Amino acid sequence: MEESQSDSESEVSSYVDKNRELVLTHDIDILFGEKMVSATHGYTIEKLEHFVARLMEIIWEDRSQWDKMSTIAKLKTVTEGLLI
Repeated sequence: MEESQSDSESEVSSYVDKNRELVLTHDIDILFGEKMVSATHGYTIEKLEHFVARLMEIIWEDRSQWDKMSTIAKLKTVTEGLLI
């Protein structure tokens, strides 16, 4: 039996457009390196799982967008909502 061709995203051409580069600014670096850590300090495993699941929902929803700045803004909003 032959394998059928799949349209899986992981099998899409591996061409990388080098002209489309995401440059992370210092405040974004702080978001991922410090704010998310402090926002989740003391979380139980279950709460961490919910937090990560929410972040992954955002990333998945925006997976087809070339400009990831809106994705990062959404991740920042969710994280900062925990710090209040």
